[in-house]
Amino acid sequence: MKALLVIAVIVVITGILGFGSMTVSADDNNESNCAQILNETAVTASTDTVLTRYEHSDRPFTKIVFSDGDVVYGYIRMIGDVEVEGDFINYQVRNGVLVGNFTHWRDGLPSEPPNITITQSEALSTAGGGEATLYYISPNSSIFYTVEPVPTEPCWVVCKRDGNNTLYNLTVVDAQNGTILGYGVPPPAESFLYAGPEDTENCTDTWYAHFNSALYWFNAMGYSNSSLVYPTNQDLKSYIQSSDTAVIYGVAHGTNSVIYCGCTQEYTAMDVKDWLSGYPPLKFTFLASCEAMLYADSPDTFGYEFRKGATNGSVVVGFVGMGQAPMGAWSYSCDWQNTFFNCLAGGWTIGSAFSQANKVYYMCANNTAFAGDAQLKLVPKVCRCDVKTAIKGKVYDVNSNLLSNVNIAIYKGTNSSPEATTKSNPNYCVVVSSTGPYWLSASNISYLTLDTNKLPQRRNPNYPDHITGLLGSPYIFNFEGDYGLVPKACTMGYALQSTNRWLFIPMDSNGCYHPEWQLSNWKAMESVHSWIYPS
Repeated sequence: MKALLVIAVIVVITGILGFGSMTVSADDNNESNCAQILNETAVTASTDTVLTRYEHSDRPFTKIVFSDGDVVYGYIRMIGDVEVEGDFINYQVRNGVLVGNFTHWRDGLPSEPPNITITQSEALSTAGGGEATLYYISPNSSIFYTVEPVPTEPCWVVCKRDGNNTLYNLTVVDAQNGTILGYGVPPPAESFLYAGPEDTENCTDTWYAHFNSALYWFNAMGYSNSSLVYPTNQDLKSYIQSSDTAVIYGVAHGTNSVIYCGCTQEYTAMDVKDWLSGYPPLKFTFLASCEAMLYADSPDTFGYEFRKGATNGSVVVGFVGMGQAPMGAWSYSCDWQNTFFNCLAGGWTIGSAFSQANKVYYMCANNTAFAGDAQLKLVPKVCRCDVKTAIKGKVYDVNSNLLSNVNIAIYKGTNSSPEATTKSNPNYCVVVSSTGPYWLSASNISYLTLDTNKLPQRRNPNYPDHITGLLGSPYIFNFEGDYGLVPKACTMGYALQSTNRWLFIPMDSNGCYHPEWQLSNWKAMESVHSWIYPS
């Protein structure tokens, strides 16, 4: 399958988004669990004793009852038979008391639609079949932003679905003259087997509204970030394995087991399982793919493997059944995402933010899901290795050059089998299951293996032979100075540099002294030996 992936990788060393009027009570972020829809019924203010307190029109509302007892009354704006994209009224009620009111209402639209000269059947014929609905296209649409200029009159939006009922094409037809005005962006789904939703032949474009939303909110939450378009599997692997990467956002065609990350590339849930072997799970992963969260509690799915099955300290959020959902669910999905991230930026838990987004944009509630720790927060910023039983640091060679692809293994006491393994990039992080006495081993095909329990007593700096202090914050252990790696074969210049680091306190490129990089005489002589007797 040819498709696109845009991934926002949030690195922890650690457009503009708009809402209509929004009122939320101060204690709304106290929810602890994900609220699910129990039932929906059609009501009006005249037939519902609660709605009549807040709504005085005869508009037809949908009453949605959630599993936590909250009730949402929602109305999607209609002008005659024409739906106004993005406009709605939402009342959120808890124990009979209004706790939230969310409204988006465009100005400048008529109270009655103009005469529609193109019939539904004519629009279907023009677009080549499907299902057609009348819309006033929003000037801020996250789905029809490629249609320029934005039409001011009603349009037929013709949706096409494949044999799996997955939405794969959105055609905008002028309801007055029958011309095709452009195309919308369908949701990312496996069954749309092309490079992208807009220009499949040239493999271009992507879901910019969703992607820019994630970038905006992660920046707002204080996370530095890197972003890639059409990443390779090696790109993905390096970010997923990096101990700096705490959260990942991706939007792409895909299912719960395969995501199409470029025009000719894909990665699977089994790849993620392999890449995370020996590494801690991601803290937060958002997968904006149609079926990404299907069976998310089952192994060999993205919803499971990105968190390694953890229910504490890790969570995966994303879409499920979005391609088969009514068009309204997809058209509000970016708004749902904005509300979710807005709540997270305010310090809400994942579970409470998820529930609130579902209540505000109940149209999406049946097509969003999460798995993992509902109590996790992204503000204040989270770190990949912030557990008590984590050991992390950087890996240098003996002359203080950072090293990647060094195999790190941690052993407990006299055990011959490692408790955990990982690779440096050049940072590393290993997480063990319990506190206790541990020692580390660092190895690479081009360097002499270093075991921290076999070093001479006279060394600088004097780390203990065994790590025992895993009772508070993560333990920092840098492979540097006497703990740096020595090449199996080095040049005379390299050996002389090591000798100078024995005789003098090393400086970095900025002229700052680093006594922790100074070598003992035996360590400097290891480099000399490697020069004279290479292996």
